Amino acid sequence: STGVRPNVELAQDAGIEVAQGIVVDDNMRTSVSNVYAAGDVAQFGERPVGLWPVSMEMGRIAGAAAAGDWVEYKQPLISTMLAAFEREIFSIGEVNLPPDECRIVEIIDPVEKYYKKSYIKDGVLVGEIIIAPKVDTSESMRNLGRDKSGKKHYKSWKCRLCGYIHEGPEPPDICPVCGAPKDMFDPVE
Repeated sequence: STGVRPNVELAQDAGIEVAQGIVVDDNMRTSVSNVYAAGDVAQFGERPVGLWPVSMEMGRIAGAAAAGDWVEYKQPLISTMLAAFEREIFSIGEVNLPPDECRIVEIIDPVEKYYKKSYIKDGVLVGEIIIAPKVDTSESMRNLGRDKSGKKHYKSWKCRLCGYIHEGPEPPDICPVCGAPKDMFDPVE
């Protein structure tokens, strides 16, 4: 896999603003009036994400906006796991921050074949990458959004239907995994 490369040729030909993908705002509007983009081709923020839960949420927001319901897109917490070359590769949160925007802590254990890179912004863990023969994600999931004292700086919300975890001040309007409404989310501590 080489990632996602959005096909933006049609959008460019139509005069729509394009960077790495079709540039959208928090309602999935493009630079052209009444034209929306969502999914792997849409770029909200620095780059297109290319993950289906993100694409689902973008599609929901774009559809709502096209129908006149202005719901703001909130980027869901992104985590991925890949098994390759007898290793598991796990990432969660913001893992592309430049060194001048955060503190980066790396742990390398060649004997255990373990690598961990943590991104800490304003004293809070905001992202992590782990490569190991077997990755335990529980510590990363538990510590994300916490400072070194263990105080959490934002809330976690768990979908009662599918178990999806959302990080943010409030639950999402709809679960990007199973489509459950906001009232199906419970706070997690």
